[in-house]
Amino acid sequence: MQYPHSLYEITQFEDCLVLHYLHFSLIILEYSRLHQQKLNAELTSKTLTYCKQILDFALKDTDSTKYFYLYLISFTYMSIYQHLTKEEKLRIIPDLRLVMNNVSREVNEFDNLNNLLFLAALKKIEV
Repeated sequence: MQYPHSLYEITQFEDCLVLHYLHFSLIILEYSRLHQQKLNAELTSKTLTYCKQILDFALKDTDSTKYFYLYLISFTYMSIYQHLTKEEKLRIIPDLRLVMNNVSREVNEFDNLNNLLFLAALKKIEV
Protein backbone atom coordinates (compact mmCIF):
# COMPACT_ATOMS: atom_id res chain seq x y z
CA MET A 1 0.00 0.00 0.00
CA GLN A 2 1.16 3.49 -0.79
CA TYR A 3 0.02 6.72 0.78
CA PRO A 4 1.74 9.51 -1.15
CA HIS A 5 -0.60 12.16 0.26
CA SER A 6 0.42 11.23 3.82
CA LEU A 7 4.13 10.79 3.24
CA TYR A 8 5.09 13.84 5.33
CA GLU A 9 3.00 12.72 8.33
CA ILE A 10 4.30 9.16 8.09
CA THR A 11 7.90 10.38 7.94
CA GLN A 12 7.34 12.66 10.94
CA PHE A 13 5.83 9.77 12.90
CA GLU A 14 8.73 7.45 12.01
CA ASP A 15 11.24 10.09 13.07
CA CYS A 16 9.39 10.55 16.34
CA LEU A 17 9.45 6.81 17.03
CA VAL A 18 13.15 6.54 16.26
CA LEU A 19 13.91 9.54 18.46
CA HIS A 20 11.99 8.04 21.38
CA TYR A 21 13.76 4.71 20.87
CA LEU A 22 17.14 6.45 20.97
CA HIS A 23 16.14 8.48 24.02
CA PHE A 24 15.05 5.39 25.97
CA SER A 25 18.18 3.54 24.88
CA LEU A 26 20.24 6.41 26.26
CA ILE A 27 18.32 6.22 29.55
CA ILE A 28 19.04 2.49 29.81
CA LEU A 29 22.72 3.06 29.10
CA GLU A 30 22.84 5.84 31.69
CA TYR A 31 21.22 3.55 34.25
CA SER A 32 23.82 0.88 33.48
CA ARG A 33 26.62 3.41 33.71
CA LEU A 34 25.47 4.63 37.11
CA HIS A 35 25.32 1.09 38.49
CA GLN A 36 28.81 0.01 37.45
CA GLN A 37 31.94 0.45 39.48
CA LYS A 38 34.12 1.02 36.44
CA LEU A 39 32.90 2.48 33.17
CA ASN A 40 33.17 0.03 30.34
CA ALA A 41 34.42 1.15 26.89
CA GLU A 42 31.58 -0.58 25.05
CA LEU A 43 28.99 1.28 27.12
CA THR A 44 30.72 4.58 26.45
CA SER A 45 30.93 3.86 22.74
CA LYS A 46 27.22 3.00 22.54
CA THR A 47 26.37 6.17 24.45
CA LEU A 48 28.36 8.26 21.97
CA THR A 49 26.67 6.53 19.04
CA TYR A 50 23.18 7.17 20.41
CA CYS A 51 24.04 10.79 21.23
CA LYS A 52 25.25 11.36 17.67
CA GLN A 53 22.06 9.84 16.25
CA ILE A 54 19.89 11.95 18.55
CA LEU A 55 21.86 15.03 17.53
CA ASP A 56 21.19 14.32 13.86
CA PHE A 57 17.46 14.03 14.54
CA ALA A 58 17.34 17.05 16.84
CA LEU A 59 19.06 19.31 14.33
CA LYS A 60 16.46 18.61 11.67
CA ASP A 61 13.59 18.91 14.16
CA THR A 62 11.61 22.14 14.16
CA ASP A 63 9.45 21.87 17.26
CA SER A 64 10.19 22.83 20.83
CA THR A 65 11.43 19.35 21.83
CA LYS A 66 14.56 20.06 19.80
CA TYR A 67 16.10 21.96 22.72
CA PHE A 68 15.31 19.21 25.20
CA TYR A 69 17.27 16.75 23.08
CA LEU A 70 20.12 19.19 22.46
CA TYR A 71 20.55 19.70 26.20
CA LEU A 72 20.17 15.95 26.83
CA ILE A 73 23.01 15.26 24.41
CA SER A 74 25.25 17.96 25.80
CA PHE A 75 24.79 16.94 29.44
CA THR A 76 25.27 13.28 28.55
CA TYR A 77 28.53 14.14 26.81
CA MET A 78 29.60 16.17 29.83
CA SER A 79 28.80 13.35 32.26
CA ILE A 80 30.99 10.82 30.43
CA TYR A 81 33.70 13.20 29.21
CA GLN A 82 36.29 12.22 31.82
CA HIS A 83 35.95 8.55 30.82
CA LEU A 84 36.49 9.09 27.09
CA THR A 85 39.65 8.41 25.15
CA LYS A 86 41.52 11.35 23.66
CA GLU A 87 40.11 10.55 20.20
CA GLU A 88 36.55 10.39 21.53
CA LYS A 89 37.01 13.70 23.33
CA LEU A 90 38.22 15.33 20.13
CA ARG A 91 35.30 13.84 18.23
CA ILE A 92 32.59 15.25 20.52
CA ILE A 93 33.93 18.82 20.72
CA PRO A 94 32.50 19.78 17.28
CA ASP A 95 29.16 18.26 18.32
CA LEU A 96 29.15 20.32 21.50
CA ARG A 97 29.94 23.48 19.52
CA LEU A 98 27.12 22.63 17.13
CA VAL A 99 24.76 22.26 20.08
CA MET A 100 26.00 25.57 21.50
CA ASN A 101 25.36 27.37 18.20
CA ASN A 102 21.85 25.97 17.94
CA VAL A 103 20.93 26.57 21.56
CA SER A 104 22.29 30.11 21.66
CA ARG A 105 20.09 31.14 18.73
CA GLU A 106 16.91 30.86 20.72
CA VAL A 107 17.50 31.25 24.43
CA ASN A 108 14.36 31.68 26.50
CA GLU A 109 14.00 32.39 30.18
CA PHE A 110 13.25 28.76 31.03
CA ASP A 111 16.54 27.58 29.51
CA ASN A 112 18.79 30.11 31.23
CA LEU A 113 20.07 27.68 33.86
CA ASN A 114 20.61 24.90 31.31
CA ASN A 115 22.40 27.32 29.03
CA LEU A 116 24.60 28.65 31.82
CA LEU A 117 25.57 25.14 32.99
CA PHE A 118 26.25 24.01 29.45
CA LEU A 119 28.43 27.02 28.57
CA ALA A 120 30.40 26.76 31.83
CA ALA A 121 31.07 23.05 31.28
CA LEU A 122 32.01 23.65 27.65
CA LYS A 123 34.53 26.32 28.66
CA LYS A 124 36.06 23.95 31.21
CA ILE A 125 36.39 21.20 28.59
CA GLU A 126 37.92 23.44 25.94
CA VAL A 127 40.61 24.81 28.28
